[in-house]
Amino acid sequence: IMKKVLIMFSGGVESTALLQHAVEQDYDITLVHVTHNNRSHKEMSACRGIVHHLAPYTKLYEVLISKDEFDLDYQKGYRDVSIWLSTAMSIVGRGEWDEVWYGTHSHDGKGKVPDMEQSWNAMMKGLRLDTILTSPLTLISKLNLYKMLPKKVKGCIVYCQVIPKGAWNKPCGECMKCMEFKKYVTDRM
Repeated sequence: IMKKVLIMFSGGVESTALLQHAVEQDYDITLVHVTHNNRSHKEMSACRGIVHHLAPYTKLYEVLISKDEFDLDYQKGYRDVSIWLSTAMSIVGRGEWDEVWYGTHSHDGKGKVPDMEQSWNAMMKGLRLDTILTSPLTLISKLNLYKMLPKKVKGCIVYCQVIPKGAWNKPCGECMKCMEFKKYVTDRM
């Protein structure tokens, strides 16, 4: 029986490496991308480009959350992660997936991963579902995840939080995502 995997797909290095890994394992893959900000249309376009190159027949769902709704949730103390997890949970509750994958790398905050997975597993138990939350490539560095990707896919990766007007994928060089990419990829090449 083919494993069914739902990937929380941001279009960044980690989630793109997860997609490639799932394709190599010949899993039944579904992707979900949450859009909730002014750069989302560019992110979704990048995600479509990645899927086109890596897995053209893979299902890619876009879940829209209004900016006002996102801002309201954020003011209540929720973070981006909670929006992604609640979206994945609502999808898993409607179907039969074996696993939900999220992207991390070996330098990500070690404390957040077990907490997130424990919370997920407790909620799944409450819903009487067996779907586990995992990040199968979490022990691999961001640089090595990036190196795994084909050149044509690297050109589609989302690695800037600002995504300035003009050329797609031109980094601002100042946002958190640009600084992380520089620290863990560019500076180590």
